[in-house]
Amino acid sequence: EMDLAQALRTRSFWILAFVLFCFYFYYLAVNLHLVAFLSDRGFSDARAAASLGFAVGLGIVSKLAMGALVDRIAPRRALVLNFAILTAGSFLLLGAGQPGFLPLFLVAHGFATAAENVLLPVIVADCFGARHLARIYGVLMVALVGGIAGQIFAGAAFDQWGDYRVPFTTFAVLNVVALVALFGVRRERGVDGSA
Repeated sequence: EMDLAQALRTRSFWILAFVLFCFYFYYLAVNLHLVAFLSDRGFSDARAAASLGFAVGLGIVSKLAMGALVDRIAPRRALVLNFAILTAGSFLLLGAGQPGFLPLFLVAHGFATAAENVLLPVIVADCFGARHLARIYGVLMVALVGGIAGQIFAGAAFDQWGDYRVPFTTFAVLNVVALVALFGVRRERGVDGSA
């Protein structure tokens, strides 16, 4: 079992902090700007709003499904799988105006963003132990500032260029970087003699 001070000295803590920053940078910005983005792509306001509602509603199913999956496979493997779905969704979003892309994006986005909330406490406990989970998890949640930054970035980019291509492409590329970084997460407890 590792305490917060020990966790802060591990590579896994900082990888998870970076990944969470990227996650919230993407997730909260896309949720805020999705209706406007889809309207710009030619969808009616009603269809755009219904699309966001569908993605959010899918979260109930995804949390149950991911909870069942993480009981059967290693938490780090489940986290990588979920982030791969999220990353694929972020690229599908770029083609949302093409036939068939929007439904695929909505399923990937709705599933992966909700499942992330199930996976994070599990991966923190797996990496560092459960005894100091609340403190370690709480400090990792500072990454929520990424959500504020992402919303501001997307809005400013739209004001500058008149569309969402630059911010949404940036989100997709950052998601790829975060996905690759996740392969560096490991079970830290027991490394270097920690319990």
